[in-house]
Amino acid sequence: MTVNVTKSSFNFREKLKELERPIGLKGNELMRAETAQDARDLVSAGRKNLIINGGFEISQRGDYSSNTATGQNAYRLDRWKHLVQVVTTNTRRDRNQTINGELMNIWRIEATSTGTGRFGIRQYLEANSNGRTPTAGKLTTLSVWMRSNNPNSGIYIYDYGTPGILQSFDWHSGSGEWEKLSITFIPSTGAVTANGYGLEINFVCSTSTNGNVSVTSGDYIEIAQPQLEVGKNATEFEHRSYGEELSLCQRYYQYIVSGWWATRSATGTVYSNAELDASTIILPTPMRAIPTVRGKDNGAATITSQGFSSAYVTLASNYELYVQRQFATNSGIMMCNLGYSQANNGGVNLATNVVMMRTAEHTEFDAEL
Repeated sequence: MTVNVTKSSFNFREKLKELERPIGLKGNELMRAETAQDARDLVSAGRKNLIINGGFEISQRGDYSSNTATGQNAYRLDRWKHLVQVVTTNTRRDRNQTINGELMNIWRIEATSTGTGRFGIRQYLEANSNGRTPTAGKLTTLSVWMRSNNPNSGIYIYDYGTPGILQSFDWHSGSGEWEKLSITFIPSTGAVTANGYGLEINFVCSTSTNGNVSVTSGDYIEIAQPQLEVGKNATEFEHRSYGEELSLCQRYYQYIVSGWWATRSATGTVYSNAELDASTIILPTPMRAIPTVRGKDNGAATITSQGFSSAYVTLASNYELYVQRQFATNSGIMMCNLGYSQANNGGVNLATNVVMMRTAEHTEFDAEL
């Protein structure tokens, strides 16, 4: 039996022209996307970089435009913590450096001694509200521009939901030239095991299992535009506004400048001769946890007690403030009640006194991971 099939005519020349359209590789991937979510993932729509202050713009603790000594677990630029074992190091921020034809800020750490040790820069990412690592169970990519003169330099992830080193290094060649490094991995779906840590992002000179290596004075690591994002590809760096980045950083650290704080930081009433309660301080951004309060430049808050006779008594410099509680108003403004407690008040009876708290310079509120 013969079956006849008919089809409407079409312009063969027009169909051939369609093959010449500049769709490109990304366009072909988009056309093959099966869902809207697949398409959004391909173009990285919306906020994507889980690393805070990846552009190295925010630095509430100091300028760091010149070499500054740094040690184990020290914070310098906001959200960035240092790894320093055995050797000594300096760190520095270099602004507006040209990499791959683009102006970028650079964060540098350099060994200032020789030994078998390790050093680097890292950031701890907070666990999600469900107690799991960020992007748990999802394909995730970490990328960075890196320059180093030590071939033991590279990047790796420590997963606090496993826990353990999740992905070995993508190594830098040690050539002293800029190279784009990236690794792709799937974070654990297990509950985190320590201190609210989710993922630890490392840019370091060490072994692939975080062990010591041969380090010579003058060895260095420089990084620019680190990015952690959902997906299998390292996409273009996400530039957030200065105000948005600052607010993200202030969730972990912020300070009040001396111009207001040193003059009239907080007033309140005495709870007992060894404790006092201060009035509420308003912070611009809610913090992730009750912060440690201390003098930014001298390490301790000074408490001055004023009695009815207008006599002032300055207590010892080791009398530090603490935050009794904090809460967010409906508008999202953080408020915290400051307090003071010291078993030995140096013989000063605070009872019936009105108190005033101040510091010589700035006062910081620290809730870093």
